[in-house]
Amino acid sequence: MTVETLYKFLELGYAKRGMWISEVADALNISYKNANRLTLAFGAHRTRIQDITPYDEFKNNITVQKIC
Repeated sequence: MTVETLYKFLELGYAKRGMWISEVADALNISYKNANRLTLAFGAHRTRIQDITPYDEFKNNITVQKIC
């Protein structure tokens, strides 16, 4: 999965539809810990969207790059 696809997935699924971290983990076939790291990098904290991280920042995040 590319970083761009991942960002769009989080934008549509997590931010707009309100997916749980466990749903993100299951959909991406990653651990809950990594799903939590992705959502934090995306701009969420404890299931609340603080400020969605701009794509350019998200794609340059080391954690995001390791998970992808």
